[in-house]
Amino acid sequence: MWLRDATVVERDGSARPGRWVEVVPTGRHQEGHDRPAADAQILDAAGLEIVAAPHDAIADALLAAIVGGDVAAAAALYADDLVVWHNHDGIDRDKAESLELIAAMARTYRALEATDVRRDHLADGYVQRTVFRAVDAAGNDEIVDTMMRVWVADARITRIEEYAVGGAAAEGEGRDGEHRT
Repeated sequence: MWLRDATVVERDGSARPGRWVEVVPTGRHQEGHDRPAADAQILDAAGLEIVAAPHDAIADALLAAIVGGDVAAAAALYADDLVVWHNHDGIDRDKAESLELIAAMARTYRALEATDVRRDHLADGYVQRTVFRAVDAAGNDEIVDTMMRVWVADARITRIEEYAVGGAAAEGEGRDGEHRT
Protein backbone atom coordinates (compact mmCIF):
# COMPACT_ATOMS: atom_id res chain seq x y z
CA MET A 1 0.00 0.00 0.00
CA TRP A 2 1.27 3.47 -0.86
CA LEU A 3 0.62 6.79 0.88
CA ARG A 4 1.04 10.04 -1.02
CA ASP A 5 2.42 13.22 0.58
CA ALA A 6 3.24 11.43 3.82
CA THR A 7 5.47 13.05 6.41
CA VAL A 8 8.29 10.77 7.44
CA VAL A 9 9.55 11.40 10.97
CA GLU A 10 13.12 10.27 11.52
CA ARG A 11 14.48 8.86 14.78
CA ASP A 12 16.11 12.21 15.55
CA GLY A 13 12.68 13.92 15.34
CA SER A 14 13.28 15.67 12.02
CA ALA A 15 10.39 15.55 9.56
CA ARG A 16 10.44 15.16 5.79
CA PRO A 17 7.02 16.07 4.33
CA GLY A 18 5.67 15.36 0.85
CA ARG A 19 7.06 11.86 0.40
CA TRP A 20 5.72 8.76 -1.35
CA VAL A 21 5.83 6.00 1.25
CA GLU A 22 5.15 2.31 0.79
CA VAL A 23 3.75 0.64 3.90
CA VAL A 24 4.83 -2.98 3.95
CA PRO A 25 3.07 -5.78 5.91
CA THR A 26 5.51 -5.48 8.84
CA GLY A 27 4.19 -1.97 9.49
CA ARG A 28 7.49 -0.40 8.53
CA HIS A 29 7.82 1.96 5.62
CA GLN A 30 10.07 1.83 2.63
CA GLU A 31 11.19 4.88 0.66
CA GLY A 32 13.31 5.54 -2.37
CA HIS A 33 10.68 5.74 -5.09
CA ASP A 34 9.64 8.91 -6.89
CA ARG A 35 6.18 7.45 -7.17
CA PRO A 36 4.59 4.02 -6.92
CA ALA A 37 4.06 1.61 -9.79
CA ALA A 38 0.86 2.11 -11.78
CA ASP A 39 -0.77 -0.95 -10.16
CA ALA A 40 0.14 -0.05 -6.55
CA GLN A 41 -2.59 0.55 -3.96
CA ILE A 42 -2.76 4.26 -3.05
CA LEU A 43 -4.92 5.81 -0.35
CA ASP A 44 -6.05 9.43 -0.19
CA ALA A 45 -6.19 11.45 3.03
CA ALA A 46 -9.64 10.01 3.86
CA GLY A 47 -8.34 6.46 3.52
CA LEU A 48 -10.17 5.81 0.23
CA GLU A 49 -8.33 3.83 -2.39
CA ILE A 50 -7.53 5.80 -5.51
CA VAL A 51 -5.92 4.87 -8.81
CA ALA A 52 -3.39 7.51 -9.76
CA ALA A 53 -2.27 6.31 -13.17
CA PRO A 54 -5.43 7.12 -15.19
CA HIS A 55 -5.74 10.57 -13.62
CA ASP A 56 -2.04 11.24 -14.12
CA ALA A 57 -2.31 10.47 -17.82
CA ILE A 58 -5.35 12.72 -18.22
CA ALA A 59 -3.78 15.48 -16.12
CA ASP A 60 -0.50 15.33 -18.04
CA ALA A 61 -2.35 15.38 -21.37
CA LEU A 62 -4.53 18.36 -20.37
CA LEU A 63 -1.54 20.34 -19.15
CA ALA A 64 0.34 19.60 -22.38
CA ALA A 65 -2.70 20.67 -24.43
CA ILE A 66 -3.03 23.96 -22.53
CA VAL A 67 0.67 24.81 -22.75
CA GLY A 68 0.89 23.73 -26.39
CA GLY A 69 -2.35 25.38 -27.46
CA ASP A 70 -3.55 22.01 -28.75
CA VAL A 71 -7.31 22.46 -28.99
CA ALA A 72 -7.88 19.03 -30.59
CA ALA A 73 -6.05 17.26 -27.76
CA ALA A 74 -8.06 19.14 -25.12
CA ALA A 75 -11.31 18.39 -26.98
CA ALA A 76 -10.49 14.67 -26.87
CA LEU A 77 -10.09 14.85 -23.08
CA TYR A 78 -13.28 16.81 -22.42
CA ALA A 79 -16.72 15.26 -21.99
CA ASP A 80 -19.31 16.77 -24.32
CA ASP A 81 -21.18 18.29 -21.36
CA LEU A 82 -18.02 19.76 -19.76
CA VAL A 83 -18.49 22.70 -17.39
CA VAL A 84 -15.55 25.01 -16.60
CA TRP A 85 -15.76 27.69 -13.90
CA HIS A 86 -13.13 30.39 -13.31
CA ASN A 87 -12.87 32.50 -10.17
CA HIS A 88 -12.05 35.66 -12.14
CA ASP A 89 -15.47 35.81 -13.82
CA GLY A 90 -17.63 33.34 -11.86
CA ILE A 91 -19.31 32.06 -15.02
CA ASP A 92 -19.82 28.42 -16.00
CA ARG A 93 -18.39 27.88 -19.49
CA ASP A 94 -19.11 24.98 -21.83
CA LYS A 95 -16.75 22.81 -23.85
CA ALA A 96 -16.65 25.12 -26.89
CA GLU A 97 -15.90 28.18 -24.75
CA SER A 98 -13.15 26.35 -22.89
CA LEU A 99 -11.55 25.23 -26.15
CA GLU A 100 -11.70 28.80 -27.49
CA LEU A 101 -9.90 29.98 -24.36
CA ILE A 102 -7.06 27.53 -25.05
CA ALA A 103 -6.91 28.78 -28.65
CA ALA A 104 -6.92 32.40 -27.45
CA MET A 105 -4.02 31.70 -25.10
CA ALA A 106 -2.05 30.20 -28.00
CA ARG A 107 -2.72 33.35 -30.06
CA THR A 108 -1.93 35.73 -27.18
CA TYR A 109 1.28 34.23 -25.82
CA ARG A 110 4.37 33.49 -27.85
CA ALA A 111 5.65 31.34 -24.98
CA LEU A 112 3.74 29.54 -22.24
CA GLU A 113 5.30 27.30 -19.63
CA ALA A 114 3.88 25.39 -16.67
CA THR A 115 6.13 25.20 -13.62
CA ASP A 116 5.79 24.15 -10.00
CA VAL A 117 3.13 21.57 -10.88
CA ARG A 118 1.79 19.71 -7.87
CA ARG A 119 -1.06 17.26 -8.01
CA ASP A 120 -3.27 15.54 -5.44
CA HIS A 121 -5.36 12.62 -6.64
CA LEU A 122 -8.93 12.07 -5.57
CA ALA A 123 -11.26 9.18 -6.25
CA ASP A 124 -13.17 11.27 -8.81
CA GLY A 125 -10.36 13.38 -10.28
CA TYR A 126 -7.54 15.54 -9.01
CA VAL A 127 -6.45 18.93 -7.72
CA GLN A 128 -3.53 20.55 -9.51
CA ARG A 129 -1.53 23.61 -8.53
CA THR A 130 0.50 25.21 -11.30
CA VAL A 131 2.43 28.39 -11.97
CA PHE A 132 2.02 29.48 -15.58
CA ARG A 133 4.76 31.70 -16.97
CA ALA A 134 3.96 33.42 -20.24
CA VAL A 135 5.51 35.91 -22.64
CA ASP A 136 3.11 37.95 -24.74
CA ALA A 137 3.70 39.26 -28.28
CA ALA A 138 5.26 42.47 -26.91
CA GLY A 139 7.75 40.49 -24.82
CA ASN A 140 6.06 41.17 -21.47
CA ASP A 141 6.28 38.45 -18.83
CA GLU A 142 3.17 37.29 -17.05
CA ILE A 143 2.95 34.91 -14.11
CA VAL A 144 -0.33 33.32 -13.04
CA ASP A 145 -0.70 31.00 -10.06
CA THR A 146 -3.55 28.54 -10.58
CA MET A 147 -5.29 25.75 -8.79
CA MET A 148 -7.68 23.50 -10.69
CA ARG A 149 -10.10 21.00 -9.23
CA VAL A 150 -10.80 18.55 -12.05
CA TRP A 151 -13.53 15.91 -12.07
CA VAL A 152 -13.03 12.83 -14.25
CA ALA A 153 -15.60 10.19 -15.20
CA ASP A 154 -15.25 7.44 -17.80
CA ALA A 155 -11.78 8.75 -18.73
CA ARG A 156 -13.17 12.19 -19.67
CA ILE A 157 -12.98 15.51 -17.85
CA THR A 158 -16.50 16.52 -16.81
CA ARG A 159 -15.90 19.64 -14.71
CA ILE A 160 -13.06 22.05 -13.94
CA GLU A 161 -13.04 24.75 -11.30
CA GLU A 162 -10.02 26.98 -11.80
CA TYR A 163 -8.74 29.56 -9.36
CA ALA A 164 -6.16 31.97 -10.79
CA VAL A 165 -4.18 34.76 -9.14
CA GLY A 166 -1.89 37.15 -11.00
CA GLY A 167 -1.62 38.35 -14.57
CA ALA A 168 -4.83 39.15 -16.43
CA ALA A 169 -6.91 37.17 -13.92
CA ALA A 170 -5.96 39.60 -11.14
CA GLU A 171 -6.89 42.58 -13.30
CA GLY A 172 -10.46 41.38 -13.92
CA GLU A 173 -9.75 40.25 -17.45
CA GLY A 174 -10.11 36.85 -19.02
CA ARG A 175 -7.04 35.25 -20.52
CA ASP A 176 -8.39 36.15 -23.94
CA GLY A 177 -8.10 39.85 -22.94
CA GLU A 178 -11.84 40.48 -22.66
CA HIS A 179 -12.94 42.42 -19.58
CA ARG A 180 -15.19 40.37 -17.28
CA THR A 181 -17.81 41.82 -14.98
